[in-house]
Amino acid sequence: MTSPLFQQLPQQRRLQMALQAPLGKVVHLEFLSFNVESDEYVKNCSHDALFIYDGYFPYGDILGQLCGHSLPENQISSGRNMTLHFVSDYGLTYSGFKIRYSFNDSEAIALEGCEGFTHIYDNPSGGNMTSPMFPKNYPNNADCKWLFVAPAGKVVHVEFLSFNVELSSDCNYDALVVYDGVEEDGVLLGQLCGHSLPMNQVSSSRNMAMHFVSSSYMSYSGFQIRYSFNYYGGLASKSSKPQAAIV
Repeated sequence: MTSPLFQQLPQQRRLQMALQAPLGKVVHLEFLSFNVESDEYVKNCSHDALFIYDGYFPYGDILGQLCGHSLPENQISSGRNMTLHFVSDYGLTYSGFKIRYSFNDSEAIALEGCEGFTHIYDNPSGGNMTSPMFPKNYPNNADCKWLFVAPAGKVVHVEFLSFNVELSSDCNYDALVVYDGVEEDGVLLGQLCGHSLPMNQVSSSRNMAMHFVSSSYMSYSGFQIRYSFNYYGGLASKSSKPQAAIV
């Protein structure tokens, strides 16, 4: 789905979109493009905004009041209904948004990449990904694999938005392991654990792999990552040595 006149957003418009999943399913939103007016000084969405309701408008809980020019995180309803309410004023207009929606089992969404196969992230516009069950605690004995695949001629750039993984010596218990390339023959970029944000990571080619494991003991909220695909150069630098035990 898209905003009205996607890439040519009209002034003073109100639009409501209701999504209803089949029985036993939930609604999952992934943002492919997002470019909505925001106030850079007040840092709020008082001009144009996309409101996301968990359930029916206006009775459902607000999952987000969104504006700006960065991709929002994915959204998941708690039941089978989700409502999107978009408003714009008389002022500036931008290209709007493009969203991919799907109806899934809630557990399947939360455990992408953790069911014995590698989940691939290859949306050319980038997006967000999280540890299983985020922002709830990740499960014990997790074993999850993800592969980021950039378009030809680009590299993978990941930025950590949240990070809260059990800390241990050399990250022996719970850890997110990051590889430059595919896991089987990639170069180790970091073995990460702890409660501070790790530094951004950039691949040297179009592939970056991640492998998350947890022990049978403690668990935490995990992590949230924003990924993008960019031409090499001008990105945040990465360490020349693998990272471990991020404190």
